[in-house]
Amino acid sequence: MGCAKDVEGRSNSFSDLFGVRVPEASSLKLGDYLSDLGQVYSNLYVEDRLAKRTPIRGEIPEGLYSKATYLCVPRSRNKVLIPKQLTGDYAYLLGALRDGTAYDKEYEIKFTQASREWLLRSVAGRLGVVFGVTKFGLTYRPDSRTYALKVNSKALFSILVSHARIDLKPNPTPPILKDSPFGVQRSYIAGFYDAEGDKSLTRIRMWQSWPHPSNCPPLYDVKDMLERQRIRSGVVKVGRGVSGLYEFSLEVYANPRGNKEEFMNLIPLEHPHISLRGPRKFRRA
Repeated sequence: MGCAKDVEGRSNSFSDLFGVRVPEASSLKLGDYLSDLGQVYSNLYVEDRLAKRTPIRGEIPEGLYSKATYLCVPRSRNKVLIPKQLTGDYAYLLGALRDGTAYDKEYEIKFTQASREWLLRSVAGRLGVVFGVTKFGLTYRPDSRTYALKVNSKALFSILVSHARIDLKPNPTPPILKDSPFGVQRSYIAGFYDAEGDKSLTRIRMWQSWPHPSNCPPLYDVKDMLERQRIRSGVVKVGRGVSGLYEFSLEVYANPRGNKEEFMNLIPLEHPHISLRGPRKFRRA
């Protein structure tokens, strides 16, 4: 793993920290999802603001959850902030994880991208804001010309298992996203597109691999989210990769008129390789 990197400073939001315009998203309490964490992974502790650590055994009592600030393991100084709300920043990270990899034996989460800037700014920046995680490994692979950002943390891995089921393969749409308001969902779609979308914007489309040939639920979930905003899109199977997985694509239709523009107005894309050309009303600020 490469050298450790730190994202200095802490802020209440990613937009405050980096000056990126992220829509204010409605939030959702996450206590119900985290309550069974002690049944998923052992040897975890919660820590309150007074640095008092309490072991998790089975369900987390509501009184303990309300006071808990961090999740940690014994004899470790590394601790992870427990998100109490599903913010736009958190939703963006969950979208970016659509192109991520989770290794449960190592408690490792890896994001891979051609853009080092995007990994450091959009992913690592939000890991710091949402979870207080500022140490990670960053490596470059000359063969694929990609960078990999890795975080090894049992506490972080456990939270993402509880909230996003990253332990499942194939990985479904995070349960906490399904019933959240569109103010949250659009940040998730932005993270998903920035990770897996067509950066040229010649066509507005994003991809996902899936083991079953007849359906790709994560893309259909995005399609449903967009449909509720009257944005028309379609999902098609485009082939089969060398890994044996089937490749699917979601594309935002050019018709009806203004459909693609509405997508760009609502979804706050921020990948540095995305170039919005021409005097369009959705030109990035």
